Amino acid sequence: MPIPKVTTPKKTRYVKAGPTSRALVVRTDIPCGLEGCTACGGPGLKAGGRVIILPDSRFCLEYPAAFDALLKADVILILCDSVLDVLSSLSATRAKYVRSTITSAAKSILFRDKSCSETTGGYAVCSTSEQLADALRASALFYAKHASTIHEYDVLILAADEAIQRTISDALEHHIFSYRPEQLFTVDQYRKHGLESIGMKAEDWEALALTCSTFGESADPFSYPPHFAQQRIEELLKEGKICRGRLVSLGRGRGGEVRQGNIIIKLSSPFYMNRGLSKDIVAVAILKEQWWSEAQRGLPIPYTDPCLILEKDELDAFLLRPVEREEGRKVAYGIVVGIVSRATLEFCGTLKVPFPLVSIGETEEEGVTPMIGNTSLLRPYDRLLPDFFITSPSTLQYAVGKRLVVVLASWESDERSPRAFVKTVLGDVGNRDVEASVLMKEYGIRHNDVYLEDDVLKELAAVGFSNGEYSIPPNIYLNSVGPSTPLPDTEYKDLLSRNLRLAKKYSGLRLDLTEEYVVSVDPYTCKDIDDALHLKRLANNIFEVGVHIADVAHYVHPDAQIDLEARQRGTTVYFPDRRIDMLPHVLTEEVCSLRCWTDRLAMSVIYELEVYESDEGQEVDGVDFGLLAGLTGVEASLRVRVIDSHFTKTIIRSRGSLAYAEAQWLCEMDVPSVDVMYEGGAYMEMSAAIRPHLNEGFAANQIKVTRIQQSLKALLFLSRLLKAERLRKGALILESPGVDFQLDPETKMPIRLQEHKHLSTMSMVEEFMLLANHSAATRILEAYPSFAILRRHPKPTDAMFSTLRVQVRKMFGFELNTESNLSLSCSVHKAYAEGVLTDSQLSTVRQLLIRCMALAKYFSASEFTQDEYAHYGLALDVYTHFTSPIRRYSDILVHRLLAAAEHFDVLPPSHAVTDIMERVCQALNERKEAADRASTEASRIFSTLYVLGRWKALHGDMRPLTTHANVLRLCSECITVVLHELGTEGLVRCKDQTVQIDDLGLWIDLREPDGSVRRVSVFDEVLVEVSFDFSRIYAFELRVTLLRP
Repeated sequence: MPIPKVTTPKKTRYVKAGPTSRALVVRTDIPCGLEGCTACGGPGLKAGGRVIILPDSRFCLEYPAAFDALLKADVILILCDSVLDVLSSLSATRAKYVRSTITSAAKSILFRDKSCSETTGGYAVCSTSEQLADALRASALFYAKHASTIHEYDVLILAADEAIQRTISDALEHHIFSYRPEQLFTVDQYRKHGLESIGMKAEDWEALALTCSTFGESADPFSYPPHFAQQRIEELLKEGKICRGRLVSLGRGRGGEVRQGNIIIKLSSPFYMNRGLSKDIVAVAILKEQWWSEAQRGLPIPYTDPCLILEKDELDAFLLRPVEREEGRKVAYGIVVGIVSRATLEFCGTLKVPFPLVSIGETEEEGVTPMIGNTSLLRPYDRLLPDFFITSPSTLQYAVGKRLVVVLASWESDERSPRAFVKTVLGDVGNRDVEASVLMKEYGIRHNDVYLEDDVLKELAAVGFSNGEYSIPPNIYLNSVGPSTPLPDTEYKDLLSRNLRLAKKYSGLRLDLTEEYVVSVDPYTCKDIDDALHLKRLANNIFEVGVHIADVAHYVHPDAQIDLEARQRGTTVYFPDRRIDMLPHVLTEEVCSLRCWTDRLAMSVIYELEVYESDEGQEVDGVDFGLLAGLTGVEASLRVRVIDSHFTKTIIRSRGSLAYAEAQWLCEMDVPSVDVMYEGGAYMEMSAAIRPHLNEGFAANQIKVTRIQQSLKALLFLSRLLKAERLRKGALILESPGVDFQLDPETKMPIRLQEHKHLSTMSMVEEFMLLANHSAATRILEAYPSFAILRRHPKPTDAMFSTLRVQVRKMFGFELNTESNLSLSCSVHKAYAEGVLTDSQLSTVRQLLIRCMALAKYFSASEFTQDEYAHYGLALDVYTHFTSPIRRYSDILVHRLLAAAEHFDVLPPSHAVTDIMERVCQALNERKEAADRASTEASRIFSTLYVLGRWKALHGDMRPLTTHANVLRLCSECITVVLHELGTEGLVRCKDQTVQIDDLGLWIDLREPDGSVRRVSVFDEVLVEVSFDFSRIYAFELRVTLLRP
């Protein structure tokens, strides 16, 4: 047979340029690779199983989970060169992954069938189904012959391609080759009959990306239990015989729990979740204890009423018995008996098939999309949801490689996965705007521009904004008090601060502070400036400090259109490339923003602070908190206290809108140097480089910066004293990973990452904001003890700390004292000071401490008793949010309470209704939590985009990023690490490497490629390789691999 010439494809990032034709070289010495084969001789693969499997290209492409499961099963997996040829034409990305996986797997062989004289079909490149069927048939016969010289093996062709199935079936029927007909398996046949013979677990097949039309038609006897009738559910709930609650899923629907009062009802497998999805309201029955052993292991039980506790007296008796406890709650095992209401019917996700990343310029030539029919599996974006089965009247080809919105259609008891249909195609996976749309959809973030509606524009016009311009109305100046306002010496004569005396004397009138040197310090990209500070020295050790917050409540009136929309949004959401505002743009960046050299309205709190000496020092239990706060030398003997304070409305004029780096530079330079640098133009160049959009007035007026510098230095000093006071009371220093993204000005794609650097000027602003928030909480609680809007952070229970406490004791030999926040802080910092913890380990411990605690929540004062108001993390007896009304609705509510308390406005009637305020607080908690999670997820996406962009910049040469990471937690399947350089967490998947794992999750032993065993422990600093995970391209996430130290 003549050898055909095959034109080499165009050079891509997968295929390097080569000669214009290929010649096929046929050899007689191609080995089978099986150890002990007398037909080949020589060393080979030692396998414990008695099954040899040859998958076709469709199976490798469309069943990635099953392919990975085969690699771990007790089988010998043979991949023919011909299969790789066809797979490369379907998806070069998948072919590259399959080849690399086969060559590195312990029980797999890459068989050169095209070059072997016994199996060659004479083709240099296999390109058709007929050619591939011939190649698989010949290779199967080759291995049946060679394996017979060693053991009695089953040789299976695992065919997913229908054309190959028909071709080989015809060959079997006509006895064209000799091994038994049952050695040919289709995907469904193998799924039903082939599991036991190779030691496969049935659950390994539940993630099969079945894109063939036979999905759901297997004879698998599994089915979910039937739900109770709705009427019976209502009756049982009314009688208190079953529980109702929100289902908390524990990852891809593999299990979950429902919390009911003091009980945690565990649902240990999909069977017991019984078609419930994350956040659904479900009806749950508690199992009788004789069934707990099966339930704990996730095994199905005979689902009948006698298995359940359905009698009230029996349930009451159970609740009184001492049983296993977790986090201070009683633990039971149960099963979902009905869905009361779905949290949502719409979900975002991506079809589980390979595709090219169009968003980074990958073309069809580089990664061809496989052809699919009208069914497929969809991987939901939410990691707590199971895969969905998608059906369509026509082909789903249009949806491959896209982010989709699907609608849940049904989930019958005989269906493994919920069925859904495509509602909307959002766009390409990896596209920056599309990913943002997914996040906003998933987390319920309102982003439609309702602020352009006529009613909203009328409201803005009513406050003085028209034709894109705004200035404070003259009547506000006329009705204010200022430096020229008379003030009798007898009024508040104990106070040195004239501004504070004026505010107290003329409570209810706005204070004109435009002559004060007010300055704001924010991130360099900030345009919605909502806080500023000023300082005056009143005596050698007494200072006046003003904390000025944008007076948003003056412009956003209760129950107006803007207010209602802001209440629904709850908070501004920040992504690396965009900001989804809570308020209209004209308010956030123009009318309310405390911009430089512009008069703006503010709600201010004016303090008179005294610095004094103390003999007590800054140490507590051997920990120098003064040093932690940044105090050195003689400063360590000083303390600060608030002599007096008062809230008032003001008019301010900022003298400088500084970035943190600018303020830091000013604090670190001496006065003559600043003058020289400023006069020489260097400061203006620096300022323009950092804040070109805000500092034109600063530079244009050629002002001396000495006074601002002096104020900043004094503010920084006072802030360190304030921080030391908080730390001595038990305030915790907690951390979370983060980076600053530098974006391309045009594409807004990340081009550089820098680990977030903490500057002392950041702490300076933070301390005065914390002080103002605490003062606001105290004032509104004093005025409105029943409906003040506060924020609490409950003390964690001992059970919440139990795992971490054991980990640090076993790993480092010190005791984590969790009796109080102060004892906890002391135990951690003492271990660091004594060298027990390194810098990276201290950072890891601080991050793990966050995971041991509940989230801080807003609440109305009547919801809790006063001893439950405290904020554990900040060590404050009462706390609220007051300092960011441009981006948080809770702060607007607090501003209205303060304005009413200080006689500026009348309190809106709805704000005095506790039921209404409780519902508002609950909604604000949900919105804040969703916004925080969306922001974290956006940062993860941008870290992934950065890795992809780095790859693209290297012309397709995938050079993984090598970096250091810290181990956070371990399980048998993966290791969670913190990637500090990327500002996110990553998963090292190690299921096939795990040898042994500690029961307490302290360490894991992994099998290295050379056969050696490596131990990885919690808190370790490890070297990792970070790249994009093309094997799970639909997940759009990073692949993290451990490297040798």
